[in-house]
Amino acid sequence: MRERLPDLLHDALDASDRAALEAHLAGCADCAAELAVLRSARHVMSAVRVPVLDTASIVAALPRPVALHLSGTVPRRSRTIFRIAAAVSFIRQAVSPWLSRGRSSAT
Repeated sequence: MRERLPDLLHDALDASDRAALEAHLAGCADCAAELAVLRSARHVMSAVRVPVLDTASIVAALPRPVALHLSGTVPRRSRTIFRIAAAVSFIRQAVSPWLSRGRSSAT
């Protein structure tokens, strides 16, 4: 029954469920105390004023992002290093079968 107390507080129960819960509250001190706490919290929360924020003016005040203009080209040195690494990798892959074959026949 305790899980239905918020529904009672917010008038979300139909008449028969409401009557059954109120009958339960008449005999259950724990649930009655819980409902009192919920009502107190609702009263306190209704007194709190939530500030209205003008999000449009906040967003308008934000600095514009700076676009990075990249030339789209890779520096010459980076291209050279990449080409050397690719060539070494290719040669290693091409030569490794012959090197492994020579080792296995020697054993």
